[in-house]
Amino acid sequence: MRKVFAIALLVAACISCAKQGYPSGGPKDEAPPTVVSATPTSESKNIRPSRFTLYFDEYVVANDMDNNVIVSPPLKYKPEFEVKGRKLVANIKDTLQENTTYLFQFCEAVGDFTEGNKLKRFDYVFSTGEGIDTMKLAGVVKDARTGKPRKERVTVLAFSEDRCESDTVALSQAPDRVTRCNERGEFLFTYIPTGDYRLVAIEDVDRNQRYGESEAVGWTMGSVPAVDSIDSVLMVEVRMSDAVQTKQRVVKAELAAKGRLVLRTAMPMRTKDFNIDRVADYLNARGDSLVVWLKDKDADSLRFVFSDLDFTDTLFVKYKPPVSKGRKGRQSVAAKEPLVKPLCDGNKAYYDQLELSFTNPIQKVKNGAVEVMDVEDSVWRSYEVEKDMDGISGRVATVLQPNHKYVFRIGEGVFTDIYGDVNDSLRFDVLPKDYGTLAIRIKDETRFPLVVEVVDGKDSVRQNYILYNNGVAVFKHLDAQEYRVRAFWDEDKNGEWSKGNYREQKQPEMYVYFPKVLKLREGWEIEEQWESPFGMVSVEGIGK
Repeated sequence: MRKVFAIALLVAACISCAKQGYPSGGPKDEAPPTVVSATPTSESKNIRPSRFTLYFDEYVVANDMDNNVIVSPPLKYKPEFEVKGRKLVANIKDTLQENTTYLFQFCEAVGDFTEGNKLKRFDYVFSTGEGIDTMKLAGVVKDARTGKPRKERVTVLAFSEDRCESDTVALSQAPDRVTRCNERGEFLFTYIPTGDYRLVAIEDVDRNQRYGESEAVGWTMGSVPAVDSIDSVLMVEVRMSDAVQTKQRVVKAELAAKGRLVLRTAMPMRTKDFNIDRVADYLNARGDSLVVWLKDKDADSLRFVFSDLDFTDTLFVKYKPPVSKGRKGRQSVAAKEPLVKPLCDGNKAYYDQLELSFTNPIQKVKNGAVEVMDVEDSVWRSYEVEKDMDGISGRVATVLQPNHKYVFRIGEGVFTDIYGDVNDSLRFDVLPKDYGTLAIRIKDETRFPLVVEVVDGKDSVRQNYILYNNGVAVFKHLDAQEYRVRAFWDEDKNGEWSKGNYREQKQPEMYVYFPKVLKLREGWEIEEQWESPFGMVSVEGIGK
């Protein structure tokens, strides 16, 4: 019995020791699978394979092979792929051309079985002729407006100049070679024949390797030569912009409130027509957003026909009350929208005057509509409100001083809207900031107007200024933060940046960025001199 007990203790001790020494699994495997061989071998010549096989160093899985394997020159029928353990078999369904180098790019198409680590890129090459083409083309696709690499998976099409039937070749011909940009917007064509090529970069949403006019596009003007080695000087830059809208459509239609319809279209409205009983409507400056106040101010649903030139659509909208979340996530119907709202918050009043917005167009305004008190002297003063022609906004005729606290109050019934309704009383505080001013002195002599923009850290345009030849663009009332300044030449003189139009072979209007990031502080005035577009820059900063 003692011997049995001793043996039991020994076994238990061994098990304990074994548990203490058992490996924890080690570091996570982050290495992608590696191709160890191929049949036929890559870069084989004088072959017309109906299939080829890639052998990996571990078990692999396929990842959307239809979209992640690019074949150049493109095949009419997509190859079929089979994964069997550590090998991948590609079955070619097409008739191959004579004396042609074929490249199969595997772009994250294969991952390992255990962790899913993807092989970023692997090229398999063979030739149906005596030699392998060895020329290259490299470049980068950038957003035409921001100058940053396009983040989307952009496809680049290459068309041999010898085969181009027109400048808009991507509308009518299949490409000779295809590749895809990486996450930095860079692209590389390898194993291509000697010659000159036209390049077209597309978003290729439908993955058909054809340019569709609803897709973002960028292209080279003229052709570029293939080279035998790549250096940064020879890299091609393609400026890409989103599609130019050529067909009208309704982007959004909704009852923002009972009796108030909001309609947004893809293009500016030109001959807008709709069968609606209404008392007023307002079209924004761009012409693509329309607000309609219905005759029935309590209407909570509406069916109507909207037409604009040759476009017609029948629409149905229904009002959905806004929902607000209360305590513990409970939902309730939000309060009714007030008739009058200040276009500011407590810290962002306009530097020289205060603006008001109105939910419905205003017909009548009482004299001395707004009372304002500067807290420093505690005296109430009455001010008039100047409403705009459409009656949906107005300005309080008072000048505010920075760092002075103000109290605004608007009495009940001061404003009367188109329905005869009046406003509730309103009271709010305003503490205007001491903003900064940025002045850009530009030397530019061109036949086009120059639009100068101040852009914040989120690439949002805060202000713009139009110059004709030499001049100074002054931007007032800017918050204290960092800004970039950029400009474009307004070739079509429409006051806004124009995208590229591939069918008309019009490149996006050229943007130029001032080379410095400008840090503005409260109360500061900064003046910069910019030799535009690509001259030397001198800087002068003034703080006060």
